[in-house]
Amino acid sequence: MASMTASPSPYDALGKRKRSQSVESCGTDDNKSGSALSAGADEHDSISGTDSEQEASEGDNADDENLFVGDDEQFDENDMSLEDEVDPDAIYCEGKETYPKLPAYDPAFSQIELGLTGIVEQIIDIVDRHPCKSSYVKNFRAKAEELRAVPRPRPMRIALLGDTGTGKSSLLNSLVDVPDIAKAISSGESCTATAMEYCGSINGQKEGFAAEITYYDEETAKALLREHLAHYRQNKEVQPDWDDEKRQLYKHRADTAVKTHHALFCDKEEMSSFQKAEEMLDQSTMDSGKAARKLQKWCKELFAHMNLNTSRTVRREASSAREFREAIDPLLQAISSPSQPTLWPLVMFVWIGIQRSRVLQYASIADLPGISDTNAVKVNAANSYIRECDGLWIVAPIGRAVNSTTVDRLYAKYVERFSDNIAIICTRSEDEINANLAEHFENEKHTTATYDKCAQKCRDLQTKLTKLKRGLLMRERAAPTKERQRKIRENKKAIKRLEKQRDKADQDRLCSLVEVRNKFVTLGLGRELKGHLPQGKKPTVFCVSNAHYSSFKGVTETATKFQLSAKQTGIPALRKHVLTLAAPALLTALEDFVNHRFLVFLKGVLLWVIRRNVQGAEALLDLVRQPQKSLGTRFNVYRKECHDLVAGKLLTQSSDKIRGFASEAGSKWTEKIHRFHWSTLRAFIRNSGSHSTSTCPKTSWNMEFWGKAPFSLVGGWNNIKKLQSKAIAKQVGSIVEELSSLEPALRSQPAVINLEMDSFYQLLTGHITGVKNARRDHQVKFRKELENIRMDTSGFESPTHHFVTAMQPVYAQLKADKGNGYVKRQEKVMYDFLMQKSEASPFDIAFGAIASAIESQTEHLGEELEKQISKILEEIWAHLDGMIDPDEQDPDEQPLREELRVFTEQALPTFEAFREGLSKISQKKKTSVKTEDVDEEQSDIE
Repeated sequence: MASMTASPSPYDALGKRKRSQSVESCGTDDNKSGSALSAGADEHDSISGTDSEQEASEGDNADDENLFVGDDEQFDENDMSLEDEVDPDAIYCEGKETYPKLPAYDPAFSQIELGLTGIVEQIIDIVDRHPCKSSYVKNFRAKAEELRAVPRPRPMRIALLGDTGTGKSSLLNSLVDVPDIAKAISSGESCTATAMEYCGSINGQKEGFAAEITYYDEETAKALLREHLAHYRQNKEVQPDWDDEKRQLYKHRADTAVKTHHALFCDKEEMSSFQKAEEMLDQSTMDSGKAARKLQKWCKELFAHMNLNTSRTVRREASSAREFREAIDPLLQAISSPSQPTLWPLVMFVWIGIQRSRVLQYASIADLPGISDTNAVKVNAANSYIRECDGLWIVAPIGRAVNSTTVDRLYAKYVERFSDNIAIICTRSEDEINANLAEHFENEKHTTATYDKCAQKCRDLQTKLTKLKRGLLMRERAAPTKERQRKIRENKKAIKRLEKQRDKADQDRLCSLVEVRNKFVTLGLGRELKGHLPQGKKPTVFCVSNAHYSSFKGVTETATKFQLSAKQTGIPALRKHVLTLAAPALLTALEDFVNHRFLVFLKGVLLWVIRRNVQGAEALLDLVRQPQKSLGTRFNVYRKECHDLVAGKLLTQSSDKIRGFASEAGSKWTEKIHRFHWSTLRAFIRNSGSHSTSTCPKTSWNMEFWGKAPFSLVGGWNNIKKLQSKAIAKQVGSIVEELSSLEPALRSQPAVINLEMDSFYQLLTGHITGVKNARRDHQVKFRKELENIRMDTSGFESPTHHFVTAMQPVYAQLKADKGNGYVKRQEKVMYDFLMQKSEASPFDIAFGAIASAIESQTEHLGEELEKQISKILEEIWAHLDGMIDPDEQDPDEQPLREELRVFTEQALPTFEAFREGLSKISQKKKTSVKTEDVDEEQSDIE
């Protein structure tokens, strides 16, 4: 698998399950106590379908004694919410949740890991007790060091995307099971100013919580300040016809520019207060760059005084969440009146390690800035991060999710890139749960059987209460007798019990209403997004209540009229989803370890132990060296095929249409130039082609000009994926065939008679598995990079889009133009730029960049794969060389050989038992999660 990291010790396998008894205790951090939740909240997970109370008479006569509880009538106490009932969910933690029933979480899985690493430890002990000079011993001693822990795949990365204020930070708090670890406020402003990745641990982390803050380099910081200055100037040019959203955006960007400069340079007299900072930026709009040059100089001085290491990082650690926030908040948050420069505006990225979070052992989750952030430097950083991610969650409030243009746009943009690993998280599932919503769903016939049952129970109990209260009122009005007073007391108690039952039933009804809306929204999203998915496929949707989950963690201010159970909040299901996504990679990593790395290690030790001297060894070694000699030629052929593939299947097909794309873009421009006021046109230019007004929704000139180009590439992408797969399968398949032919070729050699060749052939099989695995991992990487490139050719604008990049020269030229006749000059310059027929055409440049990007990845990843296979081929030769004894033996080797011989005779059957056990759990509980759609290609080379 790609990018493997070894776990700290064999006892930490599978998310440190051995230490989970202490890590996953359900206590709360910082001495917080559990919240006092309503009794019986856990019962919401399974609502009882039977009513055990006695039915009251339906008579209307107020004097009817049946309106009262008689001496012979009883209420079933089992149907009541007792005041002293202890709710097991009152203090909740993820440790209560079971692992998915998948091979990676089978108890035998960790036993296999421990057993294999135990064998390695014993071999290390034997070798260390018998030092010798043999280079082979040194080699497998070094290999043993690498195998002391089973390599684990890098935890998958999941990015959270959504508009400002959708609850991404609150979701993260719930998911990692640590309240307030991610700042979450409801002020309408983004809580996350920069990308923050939450992981299980940062390298070298000693305390329970750690943060590593990385700052921009000096040149990027200067670019950031230039952009802030431009934003401030643009706010001075807001026009009456611009829509409210665009006005607010410009105002917000201008305010951010002032805050940023004030925070960084408050030690300068000109920036010593917010007002003075604003005055200086005002001056910068009229001084022909004098203020801008001063700001760039100050930035250089600031970096000279910043006490940062060469990696531009600052690290903080703490043992509790509260201490941790106190340590990092001053570094990441703006303060109203700073007394000295603060660097929060220059933070590029933050890694946060939380050792006690189980889910973070399997996945890193990134809280990205609100997508409404238009600062190019930060947007570029976020886009770069998304390209490295394995999953994407689009976060939106449940009330607006179905009709959200943001959800639709993000899903359309990223669904092909992330495939099965994209999901929509609808937050605030507890919000607006009221009579109006209930009436709406009831009228629309969207309720569920569970809800109908709960609602009917509420009505029945209310009917009983009404009758009891009416009868009680009549009894109290009558002449007081001893018997009547006794019955009045009994009926008051009965009313109180019924009220508790009614309140409990109403709780169940409201919780059921949450589930009704969850189902309604899920179906609605399926309808809205089906156009972005293959036929029959549905989007993955989770509806969650961060507020109600946080109440289980001791956060009392989130209490509402009703309380969902922990399960009903949706957070446990979301965590289970993460574990399910992570499971295939964990299983694959152990299978690779067992069937390749460990197998060849153990067999290699055995071959050295029983090495013998033979005549004709050179011929054997030369035979095994042959695959190494042909490797370079095979990969040169592959690279040539990929080059021809890109040129023939992508460029040629699209190049024939470039003139048509350019002509269509020119026509659109000619029509567009006369539609807007000159100031609006200038706003489009300053924003490199993106703007909106009250009469024109958000528009991207670049994507309008790009037009039908993405559709012309669809066939090319599919051809590249299919034919590249065949090309690499063909070459790697030839290598596998050549390796497989070594066994019959060696068997025909007389020199092998005295050698233990069966073990060598088993070792060879293990190495062949390694070659296949290397190709599989190569394809996973290639598909990921190909989809990244594809995103930059789609109909969705981004700073890295190839056509957007190709358009930048004309925007730079037009931004510098001023004065009379500006519109006419703008019209001609843009038209001429779009209609160019030379290689300078933005369409030619874009298609050339696409081809170059694909070839670059093909070259880079191809070199990686070639090196991996080359290393395997060299090891095969070295193993054969190691089993052939030289003429002169080192007497120091004999004690080591003897002890290793005895041990390997015992270890080999044990290893085979572990191997068989792994095969059984893998076959018994096959995961339903799709790892990559490249598995089917494995048959091409087997």
